[in-house]
Amino acid sequence: MLCIEDLPCLDLKRWKKDGVIAYLSFEYTWRNHSGVLGSIYFQLSDDADSLKYITYSSASDDPQGQLEIITTNCNYGGHRYWFRCPRCDHKAVKLYIFEHRLQCQSCTGLPYKSQNETPTDRNIRRVRKVRRILGASDNILDPIIRRPKRMHHKTFERLRIKAESIDDIFNKWAHISDSSFDYGRGTN
Repeated sequence: MLCIEDLPCLDLKRWKKDGVIAYLSFEYTWRNHSGVLGSIYFQLSDDADSLKYITYSSASDDPQGQLEIITTNCNYGGHRYWFRCPRCDHKAVKLYIFEHRLQCQSCTGLPYKSQNETPTDRNIRRVRKVRRILGASDNILDPIIRRPKRMHHKTFERLRIKAESIDDIFNKWAHISDSSFDYGRGTN
């Protein structure tokens, strides 16, 4: 099933972090394991609140266009950048190329990968996330032995216990669901 994370996107948070927003023109390229999927060239317009773009990709029908950038003030100073979605005119930090046009996540109607997870998948993802923090392998059957360098002993123990408790919850849930439910047969 296609999920929102599978689509090429434009991410203003990443651009701000990388310092791209300060440039008058720049190029952004989408890549995957097999190579370059496409690229898009931006040029800041004279009115300084819109970007003109040209795409070099088969994913977009409209190779040229303009995106509006909105800024809002933050409570404690500074400002935040937003795209104005070309399809629905709402603010969005990310725009995705879907059905050959740029649009926000709500316009695509696609779910996030985590929304399609079963409880088993969700628990495995949680255990693996903690294991990565601890520097252990993704294999949930491997024991967590070594504390990562510069990690406090209490933090290591807390995270190790958390990984084990998530795994225990999963095992108990799987055992209960397998033994207590009798599918297809009525009980009297």
